[in-house]
Amino acid sequence: MQQQTKKKYQRRHQFLIEKSFQHRVIWRFGTVVIASIFFSHFITVGFLKLKEIFSPSSQDLVYFANTLSPTMVFTRVLDILWLPMLFSALLGSILIVIFSLFYSHRIAGPLYNLKRMMHQIEKGDLNVIMKIRKNDEFHDVEEAFNRMLAGLKSRREDLEKAVANLSGPDKNKIGKILKSPAPKGEEF
Repeated sequence: MQQQTKKKYQRRHQFLIEKSFQHRVIWRFGTVVIASIFFSHFITVGFLKLKEIFSPSSQDLVYFANTLSPTMVFTRVLDILWLPMLFSALLGSILIVIFSLFYSHRIAGPLYNLKRMMHQIEKGDLNVIMKIRKNDEFHDVEEAFNRMLAGLKSRREDLEKAVANLSGPDKNKIGKILKSPAPKGEEF
């Protein structure tokens, strides 16, 4: 029975659980970080370009020794840096998108689980327990939800005992209300 319950609550291994939420997280987080990467690169390149424009005689030249040729090669720092900077910006952008996908999964999974548990409770099933994986976020929400659920179960049991002590037509009416599922709400 426990194995069956474990499989019932086990999440599938897919990274886009709450697609619209995760897309928003990836877009917002990725945009800020990617913009900051490119902004810092443009500041560096802009600084070197302005220095070159306003003081052409003070261009930062780098000497490259070529062991195969006796000639000396001088080149500007900007000519050396622009390609590695562009590559690092693109690589950083890709890594940020991947990181935000994984991190949004750690947030979206518990939220999806919480919505599913709430839907079951809405149907009248109080025999659920919220479990969040060790590396996911919202462990405090898991504890609060399970405490709330224990309180609901306790109050329901108290009501059922009180109804059992009633007599007459009121007992049947209240008993039916307690046993009936909640009115249908929005499906998610």
